[in-house]
Amino acid sequence: KQTIYGKTPIGVAKSAKVFDIPVIAICGSLGTNYQAVYEHGIDSVFSIVEHPCDIKTALENGPKYLQRTA
Repeated sequence: KQTIYGKTPIGVAKSAKVFDIPVIAICGSLGTNYQAVYEHGIDSVFSIVEHPCDIKTALENGPKYLQRTA
């Protein structure tokens, strides 16, 4: 929901579509109704966190999770 309302990824997606460039979003976690981003130009979306974890664990392991996902 955050991504759709005023966040940069939607603006990037709209600009990319002008040039027919696919857009992949990588986020910390997928919220409910995350599929709504597809209606705004994002082609694929991935969460770097595979399972629920506390914020401390997510922050400490963020770079590792991002590398694994990418």
